[in-house]
Amino acid sequence: MNQVIIDVREPDEFQSEYIEGSINIPLSEFERQGMPIIKQLIGKPILIMCQSGRRAEIAVAIIKKTNAQINAEVFSGGILKWKEQGNSIVSGSGKKIPLFRQVFIAAGLMVLVGGWAVFSFGSSFIFIPVLVGAGLTMAGLTGFCPMAIVLSKMPWNRLRIRTG
Repeated sequence: MNQVIIDVREPDEFQSEYIEGSINIPLSEFERQGMPIIKQLIGKPILIMCQSGRRAEIAVAIIKKTNAQINAEVFSGGILKWKEQGNSIVSGSGKKIPLFRQVFIAAGLMVLVGGWAVFSFGSSFIFIPVLVGAGLTMAGLTGFCPMAIVLSKMPWNRLRIRTG
C-alpha cells in the first residue's frame, strides 16, 4: 500500500518546492475541497505535510473530527525536516511572492497608512494599526491568520489543487 502525501501549504509555497507525487490541498481550503479527496483515500496511509508541522496538525484534527476511518499522520517538522533528512524535493516555478511575505507587506502598509492617518487626521484612526497589531498577535499565537486567508483568495493567489 503506497503512502499518499498531502501538502497543506498554500499554492505559492507548494509551487516553489514540493515532494514529487504529493497532492496540494491548502489548509485554507482543506475542509471544503480537501475532505472529499481525503475520503477517497480511506484505507491508504496518508502523510500530512506543511512547512514545519503546525498546519499539518490542524489538518489531521479536521480529519479526526469527521470520525472517518482515515489513517492520517503528521510529518513532524514538515518539508524543512524532509529536506534536512536528505529526502528529495522538486524545485518548482515559485515566482510569486510567498503568502506569508504578502501578509507582512499588507500589514506593514496598513500600519504605515494608519500611522499617517493618525498624524494627518487625528487619533480616531488609531484603530487601523491597533487592529493590525492584534491580528498579527493572534496569528502568531494560534497559527490562524485571517489576513492570509483573504490574501490567498486574491486573483494572483488563485487556488489550484495540483499534484507534484
